[in-house]
Amino acid sequence: MGLVHGKGRKKSHGRMSGNLKQMDDPNKYHDIIKNILIDELAVPYPVTQLILDYAQIWKSQTAESKEELEYGGDNLNLKYLIIEYPSDLKILKCVDVTVESHDQGWASGPGSWTWGEIAIFRDTVNADLEHTETELSNRVDVYRNKRACNDFQRHEKRIYAPLSTQTNVLSHFKEDTHIGLWLRSRFPGWANYTRYAKIRVWYT
Repeated sequence: MGLVHGKGRKKSHGRMSGNLKQMDDPNKYHDIIKNILIDELAVPYPVTQLILDYAQIWKSQTAESKEELEYGGDNLNLKYLIIEYPSDLKILKCVDVTVESHDQGWASGPGSWTWGEIAIFRDTVNADLEHTETELSNRVDVYRNKRACNDFQRHEKRIYAPLSTQTNVLSHFKEDTHIGLWLRSRFPGWANYTRYAKIRVWYT
């Protein structure tokens, strides 16, 4: 805000601050800042994009679930949440995953064997309207519950899109694909209690 000078600019600055205090939608926030930079401050478009990127003011698309589930046992592999590829995505920035969960609250052996994974997959439908899911990436752990704890824990994980010289799970996130979140457990007696999850895709 130190770049705003002059009486006319100060008036715009005050209006912008009032709007942003009430702004909960990142997409509207992105559009307001972009319009102010271009229309009111006459910042060139390429420079505007650099400013927005540096400040991590991006668009986003979100999927969430508040369904309470209790599943477990040997090799639990339950898909809990998916998000589609945003139709207006040009450049993927990162993906945030948030989960509230806990295990069965007791354990007789070492280790924690309830966790969550994400992967990229494609869902295809044949002529008989039968669905086939194909996982396009390796799965990535996004959380692991505290061992033998009855209290819900809030797990948060951010995965950045790969640079041009890198490869990670998000390299496979393309049009007509989805990101899925799977709830996992291993060994009899272990259970994954889940009450909330959110996947947010950040992009320009």
